[in-house]
Amino acid sequence: MKYFVYFLSFIALLIAYSLFGTDISEKNSIVIGDVGVETTNVEEPALQNNSSYNINDSKIETEGEDNNTFDYVFVSSKFESHILDLYINLSDNLYGGLYFNNIEEYKILVKNGLPLEKELEYLSESDYSQTAIKLAESRINSTPFEPNEDLSTSALSSANLVRTIVELEKSIQYYIPNYTIGDKFPEEKDWPSGYRPEVVASLMKDLVYAQASVDKSSPVAQLALAKFTELNFYGLESDELMLSVFEHITNAQVVVNLQSISQYIAENYPNQEQKYIAMLEEKRRDSKAINGSK
Repeated sequence: MKYFVYFLSFIALLIAYSLFGTDISEKNSIVIGDVGVETTNVEEPALQNNSSYNINDSKIETEGEDNNTFDYVFVSSKFESHILDLYINLSDNLYGGLYFNNIEEYKILVKNGLPLEKELEYLSESDYSQTAIKLAESRINSTPFEPNEDLSTSALSSANLVRTIVELEKSIQYYIPNYTIGDKFPEEKDWPSGYRPEVVASLMKDLVYAQASVDKSSPVAQLALAKFTELNFYGLESDELMLSVFEHITNAQVVVNLQSISQYIAENYPNQEQKYIAMLEEKRRDSKAINGSK
């Protein structure tokens, strides 16, 4: 089974994005690792319902839908190259969770947080830092997302959280080349200079906004939160960390039931695969029991 793999290149320097003003008045302090970050007092307000899609909104063709490979979708699609690259990168960072084998799996994803062309186009042209703040404002204040109310905030927030995580990982790797997501998040003493670089601290602030804006009820969002958990801010050992990561992944998989997710786990986490399978089977039994009692 073929996956598209993108190797993250080291960068000489990341430009620190300035956080622009918001209308959010209630603020408190959130600590990620050992860094205090001023952010909003995030509760769980009702989200605007702008995530419904029509299958005809997508440019993806359905010819050859019986072809049981993950990459036929992209070969037969009409995505422009920069949108296609973004989609593949997002799926690779969401445990294969945006890949689909056929039109039925595609329809399931559309209902559960799949970013379509219009969301991907917006993300390709926008700054992840400012997008995170706008999405957080929209979520906290239960107001339409500006500048475009037609975009799905649920799909945007999940994808933007992944973008921010990828940028943070690349920034850390510039200073600590051997770092990879899943390692214990670097403490002050772990940095070459003995303190966390400003560019990394700035990205961590962006990460707080990006995580706060996520619609946690969306299966695609659960995959994004799994990637957030894998940043390992609490320095968990591998087995304990992956149980926390699998909590989110299996929450999504119970709903979407995609071959691509289980295939990704088998290929990338072979030592923990049985724990993933056991957790997924237990959640499926619980879901069946609950639905059967209704």
